[in-house]
Amino acid sequence: MKEQSQSPKLKFLRPDLFKVGAIAGAIAAFILIGYAMVLHGLNLNSFGRWKNINFPLYGLFFAGAMTYFRLKLNDGKMKGPQGILIGVTLNSVATTLYGFLLYVLLSTKGIGQAIIERHKADLKIILIEGKSVIIESLGEAGYEENVKGVEELSAGVLAVDQAIGLLFLGFFLTFLFMLIIKKK
Repeated sequence: MKEQSQSPKLKFLRPDLFKVGAIAGAIAAFILIGYAMVLHGLNLNSFGRWKNINFPLYGLFFAGAMTYFRLKLNDGKMKGPQGILIGVTLNSVATTLYGFLLYVLLSTKGIGQAIIERHKADLKIILIEGKSVIIESLGEAGYEENVKGVEELSAGVLAVDQAIGLLFLGFFLTFLFMLIIKKK
């Protein structure tokens, strides 16, 4: 009887890749939720212009996870697919957990409602200040639709919107830091 030969294992596919990505993603989600709460505590819009500090903050987790894997777990080497697996795992865990935690936070009566009301107020100011430009490009009906959308803003819509934004940012950061940190 002929022995079956096993297919060669993928050398870059290791459990510690997923472990590093998952742990970094969970920590990133909690840090980003904490940052949103700090902004609220400082009486700032948690999803306004100060939210942009999330981008480099989130990027630090990608750089840290990939560097940790390369230097501590892989003898100073990291190939492209390994970096992508770490980044995709980190991004998946972070965005899922961030979206869930954000929904829970925004669903609360006290802090959550205050954060949503602050965001609605800032969006209304933007709509009022840009009314002529919005009407010029979308028409009166489009402007009224935007005003109605701001009024109906809910915890679920805002949490999904923020998580999707973080997801797309994470894909960009995955490829950026994989290219920067990889070494053959």
